[in-house]
Amino acid sequence: MKTILVVGAGSIGLRHMRNLSALGCKVLGVDTNPDAYEKIQTTQAHSVYEHELLGGYYQIDGVVIATPAETHLDMIRTYRAWPLLVEKPIGLDSQLDDLAEFIDDRIMVGYMLRFHAIAQQIYKQGRFLLYCNRSHWPSTGARHGDLLIECSHEIDIALRVGACHSSLDLPRSWVSHTSAWIQLGPFTVFLSDSPQNIPEFRNWETQDSCGDSQIWPRMTALEIDTLYVKEAQHFLQFIDGGQIEPACTVAQALNVLRVIRQLRSH
Repeated sequence: MKTILVVGAGSIGLRHMRNLSALGCKVLGVDTNPDAYEKIQTTQAHSVYEHELLGGYYQIDGVVIATPAETHLDMIRTYRAWPLLVEKPIGLDSQLDDLAEFIDDRIMVGYMLRFHAIAQQIYKQGRFLLYCNRSHWPSTGARHGDLLIECSHEIDIALRVGACHSSLDLPRSWVSHTSAWIQLGPFTVFLSDSPQNIPEFRNWETQDSCGDSQIWPRMTALEIDTLYVKEAQHFLQFIDGGQIEPACTVAQALNVLRVIRQLRSH
């Protein structure tokens, strides 16, 4: 039985605790907020304190970092001795130089949409349009924060397909306070906080070489849960020495931040 530490007991951290427990792991949960420990107990994880972890009281096989993005750099430095799954994004674009220190570490970055069958199909298409609208997210709190950081799944997928190849130039892109339109090679990413721009939370449209379009159905809550389970299964294989791909590497996650940094400079 593997012992996995999950750092952060927000909605994503609790989801990781539940999934890893269901996969047969012993899960330890830690959070800086004392009020979070009652929530941790509901996931079948064991609440622990940081001084116990760093004191060697527990034998840990891997660590999931599910704290806010601005804390990821410090969390990686604290737990880099173990294989890591770091929730997306790996950090902030302002931290790019510091994050490059970890490019050779055993770190998997949590762009879990890579595990979706739609994403696998997109990789085979010549063009696609990706739409993500935070104004339709179920939790109003989730809309707080940086649009480019929070909706960076679509940027990761575009780069994963090879949209930019050798260049990260973004000559046909623009960003406002509520929207971002990003042209990455033949691929278009549109992010928004404005309800009238996009009717759904997340829409993906692919175009084949003949120009025929296919609009993919909206992802259900069950499908999203399944993606997190697939990601957790892959992380357990990664701990055993498996490769990072198709999950996101540090180098690939840094490319996402480079795109975001360039968008901010436009």
